[in-house]
Amino acid sequence: MSLLDQFTCIIPAAGLGVRMGAEVPKQYLSVGGKAILQLTLDNLAAHQPREIIVALNVADRYFSELTFDYPLRTVMGGKQRSQSVLSALQTVNANEDSFVLVHDGVRPCLRGED
Repeated sequence: MSLLDQFTCIIPAAGLGVRMGAEVPKQYLSVGGKAILQLTLDNLAAHQPREIIVALNVADRYFSELTFDYPLRTVMGGKQRSQSVLSALQTVNANEDSFVLVHDGVRPCLRGED
């Protein structure tokens, strides 16, 4: 197992999307019949991280409607992205050889070479 096989993904997804003015936060807007956050998580899961941690807004009412066929866990996000990342980092089960990837929940267009 290489060091890269031990990576953890942290996905900040606690934003409300207020500036966008949509009825739902932008991570839950549908693209091709799936929520943007679902697409992001599916793409990341395809790379088989050790764990996926999603930081959600305390008032999130949409995440439970998504379905996943891979393990992940959630933590309470903060008002700022940095607070959400810190909240997730504090729960990472890592050792000194582990890598942590932080990737925004509203950026679903990932490729293997990224």
